[in-house]
Amino acid sequence: MRYVSVKEADEEKIVKRTILAIFFAALLCGCAATGFSQQNLSCPAKDFHSFTSAFRSNESIQRQWTSSTLEFTSSDSNDWDEEKNDFRTQKWVLRGKQISFPIIMDWKEQLKLQKDYGIPLLNVDVDVKKLTLKHYMSESAFSINYIFEKTPTECWKLIRIENYNF
Repeated sequence: MRYVSVKEADEEKIVKRTILAIFFAALLCGCAATGFSQQNLSCPAKDFHSFTSAFRSNESIQRQWTSSTLEFTSSDSNDWDEEKNDFRTQKWVLRGKQISFPIIMDWKEQLKLQKDYGIPLLNVDVDVKKLTLKHYMSESAFSINYIFEKTPTECWKLIRIENYNF
């Protein structure tokens, strides 16, 4: 059994959180285009909960049902604003080829991260009223919220991602 100091344990947590944050940021900053017209597509599910399940597990569904203009917001515990007495929030708007897919890593990728880096599996919550899919780690304040809007074709489209790493 290996004993570690509190400082080493804190540094290890920071490294794991940083790796995970970098991984998700890399997913969003690549160069794959959506290239689909949502008007000609049928929705992969009748209800939001089933839709998010399909969205999480299928890259082509992510491509079809992600807005071509995607908002991305990020806040990090290492970015404290003394003047506002709050964490700084960075915002980007990603368009077309700036959006990288898959946006949400599949279960196999999560298992690989857990095995290779000891990063815990993400929990999933679906809020039907707020049209939000939330991935989070229960033992930390890390979460990513995927916010959708209802489309005229009675489906849902991803319009914003909020990344919180505290």
